[in-house]
Amino acid sequence: MLRPIKIRQYLAAMQARGFTAEQVLAGADMDEVQLTDPACLISLEQFDIVASNVLALTGDPAIGFDIGNRSNITALGIVGYAMATSSTFREAIDLWLQYANAGLGLPIRMTLIEEPDGSWGVNITQVSAKRSLFSFYFEDAMASAMGNPIALTGEPFRMKEIRLAYPAPSHHARYDALFNCPIHFNDSHTRAIACTPVLDTPLRGNDDHLNELCLMQCSQIMRQVGKHGPLAARLRSLLLKN
Repeated sequence: MLRPIKIRQYLAAMQARGFTAEQVLAGADMDEVQLTDPACLISLEQFDIVASNVLALTGDPAIGFDIGNRSNITALGIVGYAMATSSTFREAIDLWLQYANAGLGLPIRMTLIEEPDGSWGVNITQVSAKRSLFSFYFEDAMASAMGNPIALTGEPFRMKEIRLAYPAPSHHARYDALFNCPIHFNDSHTRAIACTPVLDTPLRGNDDHLNELCLMQCSQIMRQVGKHGPLAARLRSLLLKN
């Protein structure tokens, strides 16, 4: 089960384009009011339905980039504040990876890669069943992540390479513009490798006391996610709807 943070971002982006909540959420068995409930959790299937609606309504295969560009670290909620108050960039990235799936609502799984030359990156795999949505999820996640280093360290991402386990899309020029590094499509893995900032870069907003409070709240959220399985979440959705 996932928290609906990303779904709320999708909804806001689509409403800004003139689409209604009913159009965006059609077939997903949820409504706009439910998404404001702090206890709301959604399934991967519901997430895939909304993402498919976003692509179908806009007819824009690059919409993931545009939605991601609208995001910033504060849009990550308490996880974003925990990242911002960490002591090093490594700690912030560890939090992002730890909470990206259930905590932030990203339907992808990411693991840290560290290279001998000091560069680092993430290996990305899909957790939803719809393989056709993987590029959309990657574009959204990476476009939203690209601005975080400046907010955290004052230093932008300098990418080393991008490897993608899918063919080059029609909008492949957007990849060149965003990442400005060698990009390899049809690879056996999907991974993004960065040269800077290095992982041990200190963060400007480090605050140990505030960070401890944020981490306590993050842990509480994850306990809530773990406690409410698919059946409980579905029953809650039906009760709220009726």
